[in-house]
Amino acid sequence: RSLLDANESTPLMPNGWYSASKIKAEQLIRACHREQGLEFAILRPCGIYGVRDNLFLPNLLNCRWWRPVPLADGGRYIIDFVDAAQVATALIAAATRSRANGRVYHVTDGVSVTFRQFVQIIGDLRGQPLPTLSLPCRMMRLGVSAISAAAKVWNNRLALPLNAEAVQAISTHQHFDISRAKKELGYQPPTDFRKGLQRALAWIQSQQSACLHPNSRGGTPHPYAWPISSEHS
Repeated sequence: RSLLDANESTPLMPNGWYSASKIKAEQLIRACHREQGLEFAILRPCGIYGVRDNLFLPNLLNCRWWRPVPLADGGRYIIDFVDAAQVATALIAAATRSRANGRVYHVTDGVSVTFRQFVQIIGDLRGQPLPTLSLPCRMMRLGVSAISAAAKVWNNRLALPLNAEAVQAISTHQHFDISRAKKELGYQPPTDFRKGLQRALAWIQSQQSACLHPNSRGGTPHPYAWPISSEHS
């Protein structure tokens, strides 16, 4: 389900285990509030990037011609992102304002860009375009279903190049209204979100061996295991 200017009252609909777990966490917090009087504020950031990001941007930068960035329907869908530093600022604001108690807030960079544009911006900032592959959404979904079925036959030992939840995330609009956070938390999105991306890319470059060769720390995050899905979807 596509979301354009969705606010905090938009019904939550999970599109997989990741978003379902976030919805369950919100339900548990609300239950503690009702039963024990727990004070809380819920922040819903979108796709997070930033300094010390060891997953999302490093995996994008690790794409090659034989493993390109998948673009659903040419990457025409709007997907919101947010700098981790902005999330931290919003968290502090929510924790220090009594008005935030019991409230829910969307937190994004406040920029409307398509996934293709986002990928192109990263390529521009690093001085080298990222390889991409445009596929129809239907083909991507069928392909993921087939690979998932094969993985079950192989007892889940087959690495999935893209899971169903990630396909859903990049094949629907994911744009959220942040006016409540602005009004109640004094949240201000960055005037130029490219600066946050530049800082993140610079950090990744300084940590290149650790980020792009994760085996040195044990475990290998899959190149398409991107945390960009939303519990609204």
